[in-house]
Amino acid sequence: YDKLKSGALLGVGGFSNVYEIRGFRLDGKQHENKKRTRECTEKEKVARKFLAKHATRKATTATEAEEEELGHGSAHKKSKKKKKKTCSMSPSSRYALKHLRPGLAEAYSRQTFTCAALDLCYEVQFLLSLQHPNIIKVRSFAADGPEGYRRNGNHNGFFVLLDRLPETMEQRLCYWRKKVKQCKSLSRAIVSKFQRKHKSSKEAASKKLARLLHDRLYVAYEICGAMEYLHDRRMVYRDLKPANTGFDIRGDVKLFDFGLSRWLPRGRFADNDDVSPEDALDECFHMSQVGTKMYMSPEVRQRLPYSAKTDVHSFGIYLWEMLALSDPLWSMSKALSNKETAAQAALHVPNQMPLCPCWPEPLHFVLQRCVSADHKDRPSFTEIRQILHGQLKVMAKEDEENKDDEFGRARAKASKSRNLGGTTNDGDEESHCDTDDEDAVSYT
Repeated sequence: YDKLKSGALLGVGGFSNVYEIRGFRLDGKQHENKKRTRECTEKEKVARKFLAKHATRKATTATEAEEEELGHGSAHKKSKKKKKKTCSMSPSSRYALKHLRPGLAEAYSRQTFTCAALDLCYEVQFLLSLQHPNIIKVRSFAADGPEGYRRNGNHNGFFVLLDRLPETMEQRLCYWRKKVKQCKSLSRAIVSKFQRKHKSSKEAASKKLARLLHDRLYVAYEICGAMEYLHDRRMVYRDLKPANTGFDIRGDVKLFDFGLSRWLPRGRFADNDDVSPEDALDECFHMSQVGTKMYMSPEVRQRLPYSAKTDVHSFGIYLWEMLALSDPLWSMSKALSNKETAAQAALHVPNQMPLCPCWPEPLHFVLQRCVSADHKDRPSFTEIRQILHGQLKVMAKEDEENKDDEFGRARAKASKSRNLGGTTNDGDEESHCDTDDEDAVSYT
């Protein structure tokens, strides 16, 4: 642990903290109170040098327009043209350090500390066995392994290095919510004397809304693929929610925090070749009641035996939250009585998720089946992924048709202008391009 240069606190979990890594100390000096049980192998030394070399990204520069898209620009700037003036950006860390919270052993009983330590060890064990583009990767962990807790008894006796995710799902949901609000405000704009220009602005707003819906569906599709990967390996996640998903530097969504994940026990269908793997996932087992209240399935909340389909219920609520850009508890807050707590209100979450008529019909079907009270009525993640994939293809085809129509209209307009000996209105065409560019945001 003394070889790490930890930085700012990035996040706080139930029993763990996450810090950024600013660098490594590879001077070969050993802390006087530490005794290493073994020497590092040559392969481990090479891996350490690689991590130290790539601990931070080099400082870059960005235009003011890019800074604004990243959240650092002025909110009142209206100019659509990018200025050449650049703004320096400080180096960012590539990795994050996770270990138990300081003072955990003193604040809780030894049994609680042991359970928290086991959860962290389980998480590392799970992540080391997984290889998926939408699941966070382990870069390194304590050389002594879990034995480090026994050696010093401290909160940092065991730790793990993960890829740092610069953007959380909550931040992305806020971004989507802001963009949708802007598009709806534009579509409800007062009709000006330039009726044609108003109509084109309204069409552009509708197209932006369609693209935003496509973006949200694509993220849901990637999450679904990661969950399908876990279920294929008989692993139940048990805590699927926005707080446990984020985005890497390339904008790819990642699942993290596998502390509550567990392998499913060996069931009665284990040696039965006549039962499909998907049907085997319907088998219920007695497991602990864990998770987040709002995303819990009814069987988990009632402390009944449950199957891997409990993750499907959580995904249904998560998917609705991504589509509606709203919190189910917030949407029903007006209907709550003063005596009803948030935990009691969470029991009625599936009944408080109205389906928007503007959403495609396949999404209505998926949402209704995911939050079904009977786990056997819920679809598998394979089925959900296929439905989402089909809907994405339909939306992509419609987008291509719209582009073809726009090209045809632009070509006809240019031909008409040439025949009349006139010129086209470059200003209107330019505004279409600028409108489209505004929607493309880089998260790097």
